[in-house]
Amino acid sequence: MLARMFGLKPADPEVILLETHRGVVDALNEEAIRPRADASNARAARDAAERRLRSEKNRAIESGRLASELLTERDAARDRLRQIAAMETVGSAPAAKRMAATARAGLPEFADGEREAA
Repeated sequence: MLARMFGLKPADPEVILLETHRGVVDALNEEAIRPRADASNARAARDAAERRLRSEKNRAIESGRLASELLTERDAARDRLRQIAAMETVGSAPAAKRMAATARAGLPEFADGEREAA
């Protein structure tokens, strides 16, 4: 392009030198840009990996919390069943029936075994 502007032919030494110089400059610029792009890609990949790790960690914490809640509920249900069985063996059938009905309905109980009025 510059060769045409100055009336030079593509085979002239000045044009060859200019084109070679421009090619070297372009190659150097490309090499200078590539490491920054690679570093940027590596940084983005690292950030994505850290986000995935945090997400997995949060899921594990949530799963552990839910498992703990389920175990607590299971233990509470076992305790209620033991209380019902103990009342039935002692002879407190009405209280055992109320507790069994409450346990089946899933309603909260008061300390004296009565269920909350709905």
